[in-house]
Parts: sequence; structure tokens; C-alpha cells
Amino acid sequence: MLKKRIALSIATIMIALTASACGGTSDGNKQGSETLASSAPTSPVALVFMSDVAVISDEEVDKLVKEPIKAKYPHITVEYKRANTKGNEGLEAMLAA
Repeated sequence: MLKKRIALSIATIMIALTASACGGTSDGNKQGSETLASSAPTSPVALVFMSDVAVISDEEVDKLVKEPIKAKYPHITVEYKRANTKGNEGLEAMLAA
């Protein structure tokens, strides 16, 4: 009898905790992210990334990476470099910079 009560109590607590985790509205999170986005610094930033895989063309990089970032974050400049055009010299120069 005592074991049944303990098991029932544990099950009730677990259900209550699960139900309480699902409550609330999404407005609280949205407001926090808007505040964070509005307070983010907008000083110029340059992102440089290098790839040694030639499966994506420069036009695709522009369309899929550079343009969306520039549209959402106009202060960010994206530069794409291919590692295989200069061999290891290009990678070493980029890491040294």
C-alpha cells in the first residue's frame, strides 16, 4: 500500500513538472531577442572564410551566403577565398593574418 502511494506521488509530480514546462507564452522570449538585436553593435565587421572544396561556384556563394548576410546585416562584409588556388601558401597566409 505504501509503495503504491509513493509511486502515485512520484507519477503526479512528474506529470505536474512536465505540464509546467510547457506553459508560458512566446512573447517573453521574442521581447528579449528584440532587445538583444537592437543593442547589438553595428561597427563594420569582415568575415573571411576559406574552403578547399570546389563544389560551389563564386556566383552561388554570392547568392546563398553574401547577399543574405548583407541584406540582414549591412555592416558585415563577407569575403570568400578558395584554398586550392594557392595550395598551402594561401591557407598559411590567411592564418598568419
